[in-house]
Amino acid sequence: MLHANDALVRPVALSICDADTAYLRGGLPARDEFCFGHEFVADVIEIGDGVTAFVPGDRVVVSFLVACGKCNRCKRGFPAACTTVPRNSAYGFGIFGNWGGAASDVVRVPYADTMMAKLPEGVSAVDAASVGDNLSDAFRCVAEGLLEEPGAPVLVVGGGGAPSISLYAAALARALGAEQVDFIDNDPARLAIAESVGANAIEMRKAPSRHGSYPVTVDASGVPSGEWLSATLRSTAPYGRCTSCGV
Repeated sequence: MLHANDALVRPVALSICDADTAYLRGGLPARDEFCFGHEFVADVIEIGDGVTAFVPGDRVVVSFLVACGKCNRCKRGFPAACTTVPRNSAYGFGIFGNWGGAASDVVRVPYADTMMAKLPEGVSAVDAASVGDNLSDAFRCVAEGLLEEPGAPVLVVGGGGAPSISLYAAALARALGAEQVDFIDNDPARLAIAESVGANAIEMRKAPSRHGSYPVTVDASGVPSGEWLSATLRSTAPYGRCTSCGV
């Protein structure tokens, strides 16, 4: 049944999230069968009577989090804590409510005016497939710090915890005007990608006590013992901004 604020969309591009990879490799607890996929671009095929921002045929990015956009927390910019839907409601996880996943022919999007954004002309669905989660998470890691201190040097600590987010963060930091982006990792492939987007690739296999002093730092290591997070925090300049996104 299509509710007034719903849209039905047909996924056209699906990205694999770092959390998806961790699950497939056995790094997260097993769960009952569920529909996979939460980062995707889709075409709108039908809308409810209350949807005003979209029409059938629009190509959209869909948020992986399900949120109403109207409650107090949503209005304050905290959709992950939306009070209208059950806690942690999201696509593609199978443990936060029965919302399905993007590896489907059709997906129902509630609160469509809030949860969807039109894909700009000239941007391919493949390039935008991660916008609903990882790409936005990486933007969150660096954008506010660089807004506070434009052009500031940025340190990104990569690793196996959130490898794509770390690389997105490095690329976005450069795109947002950071004059220097240092990228620490122990994986040659990730280091090569970081270098290709304009970061200084630094191979390091053991966490240092400190690595310089940066106004903006990002920990994407995902190491449970926390030594890389500690090193990232100690490498953050006084009154700087450190964001951890390791799964």
